[in-house]
Amino acid sequence: MWRTTVSLASYARAEVRHPMADGSPGQGNTMGEVLLFGPMAALTNPVFLTATTAPHS
Repeated sequence: MWRTTVSLASYARAEVRHPMADGSPGQGNTMGEVLLFGPMAALTNPVFLTATTAPHS
């Protein structure tokens, strides 16, 4: 799950990755010199975020 607001991000993309060569899922959001993710399988087009008002009941 990832949460944001329109003030922080104007769009989002979803990324799907294959497992690492050793079969593990990798280390999620670990950052460093070497990204610990498997090869990319898919990337969506941008999903643009807009602010809306709550619907009236």
